[in-house]
Amino acid sequence: MLGTELEGTPVVGSDGSKLGTLRSVTVDVRTGELKQFLVTLESERPTSFDRNGDGHLLVPASCAQSLSEHLIVERE
Repeated sequence: MLGTELEGTPVVGSDGSKLGTLRSVTVDVRTGELKQFLVTLESERPTSFDRNGDGHLLVPASCAQSLSEHLIVERE
């Protein structure tokens, strides 16, 4: 599946809270390893994930638990 096909996928915390929507995916081009997800926030709920300069969440790929209709991530 291409990263562009994932754009707009809802992102939900493992506790059931909606975090936002997937904006993009970062991959290491040398290894093909998934690095992180850039998430557009749904609300200003507190979260432990870092944010970039535009206010998007930077979710490490290691936090991903599953991907189907939603990307479910472990909240740090």
